[in-house]
Amino acid sequence: MVLVSAYGPWDDYNPDFEGWYRGTVIPSVRNMRASGSIKMTRTRTLRLPTDQAEALQAIARIDETSVNEEILQAIAAHIEARRQDAEFRKRLEASIARNREILEQLAR
Repeated sequence: MVLVSAYGPWDDYNPDFEGWYRGTVIPSVRNMRASGSIKMTRTRTLRLPTDQAEALQAIARIDETSVNEEILQAIAAHIEARRQDAEFRKRLEASIARNREILEQLAR
């Protein structure tokens, strides 16, 4: 079985391929990345208890946004809160120092 996308068969995937779909030219992935027109993303699966999922859907509906956008905003707020947390910063600096030592040992 060969999976086919707008770029062609996956087993022949080429990031330089300039494809077309219904008369629309699709620029190569490499060209799109180089021009900054796309941001790389990662897909994650989030398993929520039913009550949290329903609450999140209601919040997104009320705020006239998507559940995904609500999740992205919550993650951004969490990351910023961690950056401002003095205890976290101490653990971060210790981790950086440990990893620096390990990397320097590997470089020898």
